[in-house]
Amino acid sequence: GYEHDTPEREREMRAREAEILSSVEGELE
Repeated sequence: GYEHDTPEREREMRAREAEILSSVEGELE
């Protein structure tokens, strides 16, 4: 069945997103 993402997984995904965003911003400057 379908499982909702756990808060832990969601936090992990957001951390990865923030990492990517910060690295992209660093490349732009």
